[in-house]
Amino acid sequence: VASVYFLVIYIIILVLLLTLLFVSAVVYRKSANLPDIVPPIISFYFASFGVILHPIAFELAFSELGRAIFEKSTYSVAPLAILFVISFAISLFYFWIFLMIAQQSIMFRPNSLLTVCSQPQTLTFVLQLAITIFTGFPETLTDKKQFQGIMLILAGIVYFASIYISFYYGGIVSPTMTSAFQSTLITSGVFCFMMAILLFLDKKAGLVYIIIYIIMFIVVFILSMFIMNKVRSKHLIMLDTILDDFSHFENVKSVNSFVNLAVDGFYVAHPVCINWQLLKLGIEKWPENQMTWFVYAKFASIYPEETQTLAWIFRMIVTKKIKGSSAKTVKEQSLTIEEQ
Repeated sequence: VASVYFLVIYIIILVLLLTLLFVSAVVYRKSANLPDIVPPIISFYFASFGVILHPIAFELAFSELGRAIFEKSTYSVAPLAILFVISFAISLFYFWIFLMIAQQSIMFRPNSLLTVCSQPQTLTFVLQLAITIFTGFPETLTDKKQFQGIMLILAGIVYFASIYISFYYGGIVSPTMTSAFQSTLITSGVFCFMMAILLFLDKKAGLVYIIIYIIMFIVVFILSMFIMNKVRSKHLIMLDTILDDFSHFENVKSVNSFVNLAVDGFYVAHPVCINWQLLKLGIEKWPENQMTWFVYAKFASIYPEETQTLAWIFRMIVTKKIKGSSAKTVKEQSLTIEEQ
């Protein structure tokens, strides 16, 4: 019952938020101004409830739906399905706004999982919801342990597959947060498999598993720090060789590798990065790729004296007719920064 009430409140909150966003957009388009209280409210929601509220709603929704389908529930399947479809549809609309608009920025914003590109943040958001669905749907089905075990195995696979996020378009900027993120994925993935095995064997887990989880998390975190330091050292050596001879940039085989190099290079203020040479080599090699221009604009936006560079990037994107959400973000926001 409580979960249904929560879903109703969740839908009301989202409807109010989306209404506020729509009205604000119309008002801003007409007058180029908003009441002082509106931007802080929207910003606060995206930074707080916009991150934590939706996984809770999805967990409760799928849990209640699983109970209604496979077991006795206070509510029948039909009303719950309708409520589920409404909440899911509104959530998808919000996710589109959150991922395609709120997350897209050429300016660095405070974030516990700070990234250069929005793609790692987007995948992390999707990961969070996927894990919530796989673990929430069967959680009340205590007499269907085989099904619970299968869903946990799927969750474990998602955990392990998500390690790639750390190496996707720069991953997470902070080395410490990267290792913590990887340790969480690996430890949680292993424990999903362990709990699945216990369910298949009809065994119960004890308090010792919590202790094992903590110990394993710490061990994996230390190993991850060591491995990621090796990876970054390799990247810095490659940047040194590029600085000595630009022809070595040919060893960078993909845009993803280029972005990873740029992120690690700017993190330590490598000379080939702070003199913009690496980014220039990137746009020369992949002039039609939106991500090379986006990364260039992202780092250029840090320095107020580089507003002319942003203007040049804007003109080049327009001239080359580069498409994509990242290119659109650069075009929309570079002019705004230049006017400030």
